[in-house]
Amino acid sequence: MAQLYSVRSPDSWGIGDTADLKELCSTFGALGGDFVLINPLHAAELVGHMTPSPYLPVTRRFFNPIYIRPEDIREVAYMPPEQRALVAWAGEEPKAASLRNEIIDRDAYWEKKRQALEVIFRVPRSLARQRDFQSFRNGEGQGLEDFAFWCA
Repeated sequence: MAQLYSVRSPDSWGIGDTADLKELCSTFGALGGDFVLINPLHAAELVGHMTPSPYLPVTRRFFNPIYIRPEDIREVAYMPPEQRALVAWAGEEPKAASLRNEIIDRDAYWEKKRQALEVIFRVPRSLARQRDFQSFRNGEGQGLEDFAFWCA
């Protein structure tokens, strides 16, 4: 059993994320493991103080974006250097914190990650990526709109 938030690497933004999970699964798979049990990844409050427990989600319908690794979003590779620098700058302190043995400050790390995600979101998407994004929005429907509005 792994608590994903505690599975940190030098590239983590202060909290374990899906890239760390991929690495963990790859390592265990190479050692003969068939599965990895992790904590729930449900969405927590994204405004104000984030509850420090993955077992108290505000919804089980959506994924908690704190587990996203911003640099792994495809659009980052196509960003102008100035925008890529903003993403890198937002990650500096959280990445440094990943190397220290201290209590995970979800609120601080989420704020930095949110700043980076906002920069990335403003980058134009390819036609295929925009189509996929719109398909996701349409598929999730009003529930996604309501959740996004509530989080704002």
